[in-house]
Amino acid sequence: MKRLWAKEGSLLNLLYGRFDTSCVNGADSMGFEQFFMKTVIVPPTRFRPESEGNMGTPSDGDRAYLHTHSAMLTKVIQCNISLSEALV
Repeated sequence: MKRLWAKEGSLLNLLYGRFDTSCVNGADSMGFEQFFMKTVIVPPTRFRPESEGNMGTPSDGDRAYLHTHSAMLTKVIQCNISLSEALV
């Protein structure tokens, strides 16, 4: 993606970058980095509490489950760690 942006930067800046044509070679645009997130906004845990197993009724196998958002955030973090380890 970096090489594509280096080769076809003027066209890609028109498509995805800022539309200010006065900047030279897209110097004011973000380039290919605009497609990658560096920060993920995560709501506090009070908005994604653990759910109780078995509809809240106590039983032998009663356990708490992660909220769906928490489970997905955990998967994103695990994937990022695996990816960063693979790239090193």
